[in-house]
Amino acid sequence: MTAYQRGQASVEWMLLSILVMLALVVVEDNWSVIDYLIETGNRVREFYDFIWRHLVLIPGGGS
Repeated sequence: MTAYQRGQASVEWMLLSILVMLALVVVEDNWSVIDYLIETGNRVREFYDFIWRHLVLIPGGGS
Protein backbone atom coordinates (compact mmCIF):
# COMPACT_ATOMS: atom_id res chain seq x y z
CA MET A 1 0.00 0.00 0.00
CA THR A 2 1.38 3.39 -0.94
CA ALA A 3 0.88 6.47 1.15
CA TYR A 4 1.04 9.86 -0.52
CA GLN A 5 2.05 13.11 1.13
CA ARG A 6 -0.10 15.93 -0.09
CA GLY A 7 1.87 19.17 0.06
CA GLN A 8 3.86 18.46 3.21
CA ALA A 9 7.17 18.04 1.39
CA SER A 10 6.59 21.26 -0.55
CA VAL A 11 6.02 23.20 2.66
CA GLU A 12 9.14 21.67 4.21
CA TRP A 13 11.27 22.61 1.20
CA MET A 14 9.81 26.12 1.20
CA LEU A 15 10.68 26.57 4.89
CA LEU A 16 14.16 25.18 4.31
CA SER A 17 14.77 27.53 1.37
CA ILE A 18 13.54 30.52 3.40
CA LEU A 19 15.94 29.61 6.20
CA VAL A 20 18.84 29.26 3.76
CA MET A 21 18.04 32.61 2.14
CA LEU A 22 17.80 34.25 5.57
CA ALA A 23 21.17 32.78 6.56
CA LEU A 24 22.74 34.07 3.32
CA VAL A 25 21.35 37.57 3.94
CA VAL A 26 22.74 37.61 7.49
CA VAL A 27 26.14 36.35 6.34
CA GLU A 28 26.22 38.87 3.49
CA ASP A 29 25.44 41.74 5.86
CA ASN A 30 28.20 40.74 8.26
CA TRP A 31 31.02 39.56 6.00
CA SER A 32 30.25 40.87 2.47
CA VAL A 33 30.57 37.45 0.86
CA ILE A 34 29.63 38.71 -2.61
CA ASP A 35 32.59 41.13 -2.70
CA TYR A 36 34.91 38.34 -1.55
CA LEU A 37 33.64 35.98 -4.27
CA ILE A 38 34.02 38.68 -6.94
CA GLU A 39 37.58 39.43 -5.81
CA THR A 40 38.48 35.72 -5.71
CA GLY A 41 37.00 35.20 -9.18
CA ASN A 42 39.05 38.07 -10.57
CA ARG A 43 42.25 36.64 -9.05
CA VAL A 44 41.50 33.19 -10.50
CA ARG A 45 40.83 34.69 -13.93
CA GLU A 46 44.09 36.67 -13.82
CA PHE A 47 46.00 33.52 -12.79
CA TYR A 48 44.60 31.48 -15.66
CA ASP A 49 45.20 34.31 -18.12
CA PHE A 50 48.83 34.36 -16.94
CA ILE A 51 49.15 30.58 -17.41
CA TRP A 52 47.47 30.72 -20.84
CA ARG A 53 49.87 33.44 -22.03
CA HIS A 54 52.84 31.26 -21.06
CA LEU A 55 51.37 28.07 -22.52
CA VAL A 56 51.10 29.80 -25.88
CA LEU A 57 54.88 30.33 -25.79
CA ILE A 58 55.51 26.56 -25.52
CA PRO A 59 55.93 25.02 -28.99
CA GLY A 60 52.71 23.21 -29.81
CA GLY A 61 51.13 24.50 -26.61
CA GLY A 62 48.74 27.06 -28.03
CA SER A 63 46.26 27.41 -30.80
